[in-house]
Amino acid sequence: MHRWIRLPIFALLSLAALAGPPSAEDLASAVADLASEVPAVRAEAKATILKWGEADPEGLQKTLPATSEDAEARALLNELHESLREKISILHRKERVLEAAGEDEALRTATEGLLASLADPAFLEPAADSPVRLPETDGVLTPYVMAAYESGKPGVARVMEALLGDGSLAVRRIAARILYYHGSAANEKALIAAMKDKDPYIRGCGALTLSHYGVKSAVPAIKELQKDADPQVQQHAVMALEELGAAIEPEELRRMLKSGNAGVRRRAVEMLLAHNDPAVLEDLAPLLDDAELGIRHLVMDGMARLGGFRWDAEEARQKAAKEWWEARKKEKPDSK
Repeated sequence: MHRWIRLPIFALLSLAALAGPPSAEDLASAVADLASEVPAVRAEAKATILKWGEADPEGLQKTLPATSEDAEARALLNELHESLREKISILHRKERVLEAAGEDEALRTATEGLLASLADPAFLEPAADSPVRLPETDGVLTPYVMAAYESGKPGVARVMEALLGDGSLAVRRIAARILYYHGSAANEKALIAAMKDKDPYIRGCGALTLSHYGVKSAVPAIKELQKDADPQVQQHAVMALEELGAAIEPEELRRMLKSGNAGVRRRAVEMLLAHNDPAVLEDLAPLLDDAELGIRHLVMDGMARLGGFRWDAEEARQKAAKEWWEARKKEKPDSK
């Protein structure tokens, strides 16, 4: 007599995922499991849907619900749709990029070689791992840029614009970096869009590239980055605004004083002191306790210049010695 083993619904779906596209019933069951109270069930349902997406991302994008009444399921559906968009973008990378390259033979030939490298996980690994490792890709990127320049700088920039919206994080980082060195003000629209990328490096690079090419019309968009959740992006936004000669409001400078990034705090102190207004000392006084010695020194120097603060090294030394001695006597009462 046979004994049947009942598998959980998500286990059955995992087996079905290997067979091909999901039926409407299977997809509905997986989506329902995204709202399960059991984390393992939600995770397995998400993994199953992702497997279906590997086989046919475009087909699944059309049938996967966009939202749900359940908050957990809604968040997971947003993640799944983002993943599908990335897969579809990668799927159509070649046609999109070659269309941007145009008919110029030198540019198309160089771009086809670059596309072959971008399809190699080993080539992309440094950029995917960390923006700091981007120079490790120069062995391919530098020859590409040199070869593509036969058709002119705008051609390279068009290709990079197409790659800046790619589904691969590593590819987008590479495109952002090349545009900084080989772009122009004509890339404004793509760079402003890049400042909304989910990757901090790309957002900051977008702002710095716009300022590098003197795109003053991008100032409002760059100012929005001053409120970015990433302190490094905030710092890049400030640097870009300064390069463009854009004024930063005092209220924004006061907010920067509380940044978790020491570079942002330091620049805010410097900019407030540049106003030569003693009133700013009220805002700067709390930074006498800043964790960074250099920032504390900046504030003290500002107090000396704008507020008349004076510091006598010998007097301070004597005071410190007396305080030390009093503390020592408390530790050792028999000291005389």
